Amino acid sequence: MKGFQGVPCNPTLDVVFWVINSVIAVLMLAGNSLSCAVFLKTRHLRRSFMNIYLVSLAISDISMGVFVVPFYSVFCSGCKYSLTKYCWAIRFLKGFAFGANIFNLLAISLDRHEAFINPLRYTSKMTRKKLVFILAMVWGAPVLLAGTRNFWQHSSSREKALFIDKTYSIILTFIFVIIPFFLLLGINFRILIVIKKQVQRIHVANAVQNFPSNLSTKRSRAVNNVRKLKGTLACVVVVLIYVLCWLPRIFYNFCFLFRRKDLVSPLLIHLSLFFLFLQSSLNPFIYSFYRVEFRQAASRLLRCRPYSTVEIITSSRNAHTID
Repeated sequence: MKGFQGVPCNPTLDVVFWVINSVIAVLMLAGNSLSCAVFLKTRHLRRSFMNIYLVSLAISDISMGVFVVPFYSVFCSGCKYSLTKYCWAIRFLKGFAFGANIFNLLAISLDRHEAFINPLRYTSKMTRKKLVFILAMVWGAPVLLAGTRNFWQHSSSREKALFIDKTYSIILTFIFVIIPFFLLLGINFRILIVIKKQVQRIHVANAVQNFPSNLSTKRSRAVNNVRKLKGTLACVVVVLIYVLCWLPRIFYNFCFLFRRKDLVSPLLIHLSLFFLFLQSSLNPFIYSFYRVEFRQAASRLLRCRPYSTVEIITSSRNAHTID
């Protein structure tokens, strides 16, 4: 029984992954909606540029749960169904959601790279105007790249459209998957090296304290540095999970690029999508686990408890540091 893209399909496997993906989608929407609510509701968290990037990432994860899980994973990745004929439009939604997710992760990685490698330059050059420009590129590029495909599918003959579509798929694979994959690996590998050096410096500073009068000051700085490291490490973990979750999809894309469709099985197709959805559902829990400020703000939001004046002042001071 042939399915989408001529690959054999398994109706039973389709149903199993519909159920699994539905559970993942609920977690994805709930977790990322909570992240957006916490960041948007808590004023001092909105003052951090990194948190604005995280809101953008959460929105892209929500778009994955709204557009990709109930449509592409059901009608365009297994057996053929009544709505499969509309996959040309559904692919646009998938390309938009995947692209926004990848570009948001790239923006977060580059932002953390600059904040840690060149902190002084980052503080002076990172402005709200620049942030708006980056976010416009992050969301505009996926719309342009995903929407271009529909142009020739409605303006060219079937044979010409198939040829162009195959070429364009190769280009998108490099733009959306392969190049970002290695960029994220390189950027975050360098960030991890910097984090390791920072931790070593903190341990050395704590070990060589000689003056009791400076003890509290040094400890305060050490605690502050650890907090910054943990905040950035949360973003690094997000990206590393991205790399691991994208590996099955990369293999799937390479099979089509090198004309080895015989290596593509229904299980591989479903697993490659499942891991992408899993990545989007895990992101908010990573923020909650690593970031104390987020965890406290989420707890207060869920319990409808306002911040005290002292907590607002303390949190505002922390928000101005590079976390």
